[in-house]
Amino acid sequence: MKQHRLSVQKVFSLHKRTIKIIFMIITSVTLFISGYLVSSNLLTKQISDSEFEFYEQVARNVYEQGEKVIYEVPDGVTLERTSTSITISSKGTNRGKVTANLQNGELIFTRNEERGEAIAIGILSGILFVLISILLWIGIPYFYEKSKRK
Repeated sequence: MKQHRLSVQKVFSLHKRTIKIIFMIITSVTLFISGYLVSSNLLTKQISDSEFEFYEQVARNVYEQGEKVIYEVPDGVTLERTSTSITISSKGTNRGKVTANLQNGELIFTRNEERGEAIAIGILSGILFVLISILLWIGIPYFYEKSKRK
């Protein structure tokens, strides 16, 4: 049994650096995924189908108000109107918007879920989680040793 333990210790000492690298890679991937999920679930939520329908109704109401200078818009909704389109979106952290364009006397609605922006924010958040963890991993022992010397 003692001889087996010695061989395990030899194998561990030979591959100690490789084991550390594998551990760091697994930890980094886990932190990246955690950051991505936190971003996609907490920071920027996608608006629901009922909210898309509500935004479409708001766009219809704005269109029916005509060429007024001031429009009635519900709380929590952002309105952008140009000569050719009406864009309704959320003021909060929800992502998604509805764009209404007038074609042949009829409003045509386009739903934009803004997935590209959400993916980019999620990736940046994941990278940020990894970088902060690396800084903490390196920085805490460094400052501990520095304070210990004083």
